Amino acid sequence: MAFLNDLRQIIALAKKALELDYPKDIDKVKKILLLIRDLDLRQQYDIRTKEYLSDLMRGCEMILKTTNTILKRIERKEITQKELQDLLDSVVALEQWILEKNEGKKDLSLKELTKILMYNPKQARERGLLFRGISEDDYKKIKRGEMIYAADPFGHATLTEHILDPTNNPQTPFISLTENPVIAKRFGRVIVISKKKLQGHLYTPEEIESILRRDGTLWLRAKKLQRKNYEFILGPAKNVPAAIPSDAILR
Repeated sequence: MAFLNDLRQIIALAKKALELDYPKDIDKVKKILLLIRDLDLRQQYDIRTKEYLSDLMRGCEMILKTTNTILKRIERKEITQKELQDLLDSVVALEQWILEKNEGKKDLSLKELTKILMYNPKQARERGLLFRGISEDDYKKIKRGEMIYAADPFGHATLTEHILDPTNNPQTPFISLTENPVIAKRFGRVIVISKKKLQGHLYTPEEIESILRRDGTLWLRAKKLQRKNYEFILGPAKNVPAAIPSDAILR
């Protein structure tokens, strides 16, 4: 159900906004709020066309009203950090309530998962799969139906900078993925991902090499790392941050 993916993204975005320092990060807060508003409108349309329960529609309408209220008060400079946090908390609570009423996703069986985790890169490519090693905190987010975002969805790190230091760059808007489950395991708990359900732009190894060649003297070192890790990189698309939706994750 598309609207469930949208609401999971809204929850993750609202939580990301809660981590920001207002008013220092006012532009990032406003960008996130505008994304939440667009997603909520799309979610409402999907609920209407699929004839979901009316209480879900009321919940979405309340989220839209709250988001518009926050944006207006930010423009008028009439909102404190505490008031912003309280309103964003209410958005998260509403979306979490909708999610709880509609959950029902099943994981892969142990047998299926074991087989997939033994794939080589060629087998993974043929089946449209990628892998990522994640922390226990990120795994808990997945179990709650949340999306996984880059360290900074609106960050300014370049693709080359991300490849050279993917795990310690707090400004990266990119997410590293691999076709090799053995490599993914080095970075944490392995999740299996469907390429076609990712959000943002997925850079192929060929695209990455082309960009690295244009990016200066570090390209050979970066290319060596990318090739060693069978790396694909998920980056932002136009007005859409890179993200791994929960329904893109097979485990």
